[in-house]
Amino acid sequence: MKRADEEFCRAQFDAFVKRFFISTDVIWEEVPQQDEPPDYYLLLKDTRFAVEVTTLIEKVLVGTSVFLPYAVTGRILQQFVSEIENTARTEGYLRGNYLVSFSRPIDDFATVRDNIRVKLLEHIQSTSHLEQTSLEIIFEHTVTQQRPQQCGVQKVGNKPDRVVLGGPVQMKWEGDAAEDICGLLNKNLDTKAGKLKDISEPKILLLLDEYQFADRQMYARCTYQLPSLSSFHTVFVTEDANKGFVLCSQNHDWLK
Repeated sequence: MKRADEEFCRAQFDAFVKRFFISTDVIWEEVPQQDEPPDYYLLLKDTRFAVEVTTLIEKVLVGTSVFLPYAVTGRILQQFVSEIENTARTEGYLRGNYLVSFSRPIDDFATVRDNIRVKLLEHIQSTSHLEQTSLEIIFEHTVTQQRPQQCGVQKVGNKPDRVVLGGPVQMKWEGDAAEDICGLLNKNLDTKAGKLKDISEPKILLLLDEYQFADRQMYARCTYQLPSLSSFHTVFVTEDANKGFVLCSQNHDWLK
């Protein structure tokens, strides 16, 4: 059974190619995991393609040696804040709207989680009678040559009774995003070209865009910096539902 991201990319590309071929001329063959690569074979009329799927995702350093995707760190912090809200509500002192913010992911969060939890709950309980409060930094960890890792909490109003996550907010300057996406593309294309080098069929690479900071123009400007691009018949970028675009293809009709 394929992963959800692989099936999502396959479905997006299937919808794309059916703009050029009738459905009966589009036949997918799922490759068992033990026989990969590729992830799929695709028969388009009389031509058989090897189809590989990968994800473009930027990771953030958590601690001294562990990298996690931004989405994963965000889910961890969101779950933590939801637990704070549930505890304060159950204990009966959640009165008002609280904003919990993290300046950036915290190194070794598991080791300081309980300490932050206690301080957040103490703040919510001690300010339950107040209408608003200023931001209070309840945790700070300084890292050399990096922005301090902070957790802050603020009561922003009397209603509704809730605790919400207000950060970290991921932002990129346009130049940084353009540089990042070229690096991510280069790395992924090199890796997949090497992985598929012994396969004789023309190769299609489906890229799931989880980077989020680059637009299509940034992708297009990278194509001149990607030596491994020539290894693929087509590179197709899937975004969200019903959206995707061809980054490059030997089929000129697909580029229109």
